[in-house]
Amino acid sequence: MIDMFTLLLVHGLLLVALYRLMGDDTLDAEDTGSSTPDGRSDG
Repeated sequence: MIDMFTLLLVHGLLLVALYRLMGDDTLDAEDTGSSTPDGRSDG
């Protein structure tokens, strides 16, 4: 019984985290800065 509770709890928390991430608008925003991925500027 405890094994089933643990599985449901962990999967429930993962679903909550996924739901909160899907509603976050910052994941869709692109960075329009002029720096390269390693943080150095292009110029």
